[in-house]
Amino acid sequence: TRVSRRCRAELAAGRTGILIKPKLNPLEGDTSLRAGHGQWWKKDSSAVHVVPRVQFCRHGADPTSQKYAALLSVKNPTLNMIRLRFSGPPDPGNGSDDAAEPSPFVHPRELENILVDPFTETSVQGCLCSSEVTSSLTPTDFFELDPADDPFLDIGKGQVDDPAEVRNWDAKSGLDALGEGSASQMRLVATQGDTAWVELVLCNAASEEISSGDTNNYLVVPITLQIEVGNDSWEASLIKRRDLPKEEQDLVTLNLVTLLR
Repeated sequence: TRVSRRCRAELAAGRTGILIKPKLNPLEGDTSLRAGHGQWWKKDSSAVHVVPRVQFCRHGADPTSQKYAALLSVKNPTLNMIRLRFSGPPDPGNGSDDAAEPSPFVHPRELENILVDPFTETSVQGCLCSSEVTSSLTPTDFFELDPADDPFLDIGKGQVDDPAEVRNWDAKSGLDALGEGSASQMRLVATQGDTAWVELVLCNAASEEISSGDTNNYLVVPITLQIEVGNDSWEASLIKRRDLPKEEQDLVTLNLVTLLR
């Protein structure tokens, strides 16, 4: 295809705003060079190529006590180092005093049809958990993800196993360690190369809108991903660091939601 995609906001600002622009000659460039990785046949500035990918690895639940434990993985898709951390959702009450009502972290309309499988076009309904579930989530320590490994350059080098902390992680052990009155928490489990693993434990995670016999409704738990811009971090995003003191971090906050049943 020769169709190009442009960003409307960039066009309104008088800039080109090119997101995807195919090249006429698909043989241009050299795929073996890391500097030209992924850019040899078209220009693609889609966020999927620069935003860290967060996925569920394993999870478990104790329905009687309404506790959940999940192991999340986050992977660096870029060819530059990324420094980041996970955190709980922002407090809507910390907004401007001029606002009549604080804006919700997730609008209810966004939970009506959540696409969970683009190949089978499977969508589910979501119900937002209460704010008490995530109010105790404190940010994890900052950690660094190395540049993405090129699988084609690593052919023949053998498969690298996950860290022992990841292989031995068990949801039941994490749930059993929680006592009465425990609060939800997040912690960094391990890092290796371009991937890191984070444990998410939720207490009293329930929603009054979900009935016991409803199999199509999922519990929605919001979290945030904070990425440092500058200081050699996330250079592939092309986001410029603000004019801040050198010791102060410039963070980009991305809102995420996890779906639990």
